[in-house]
Amino acid sequence: KKSYSMLFVLVFSVVLIISGTLLSNSLAQFFGINNFDVRPNVSSTINVIKSEWSRNPVTGSGPNTFSDLWALYKPLEVNQSDFWSTNFFFGSGFIPTVLATTGVLGILSILFSLFY
Repeated sequence: KKSYSMLFVLVFSVVLIISGTLLSNSLAQFFGINNFDVRPNVSSTINVIKSEWSRNPVTGSGPNTFSDLWALYKPLEVNQSDFWSTNFFFGSGFIPTVLATTGVLGILSILFSLFY
């Protein structure tokens, strides 16, 4: 019985991967699941990085503080949108978020861990 359940999970996973968003969207609509992913764009994240690096380029603001930086440095246009009160805990990607929150030392530590 275990092998059949594992086989079912494997086949179902492969079907979901192959079908792409077609089957996923159908299942989400059937079960009433709404997934809306919003995050800052690249230029907004770069502006946050530049603003924080002008204050503290070596260590940044500290790990897990991007939402604080976003509240300080978000573009004024965001205040005129539906996302004016949204807390973003990450920037446009992992590396830009690390650049903003941990500064040069954080990036150097990531590069060091990758190459040594």
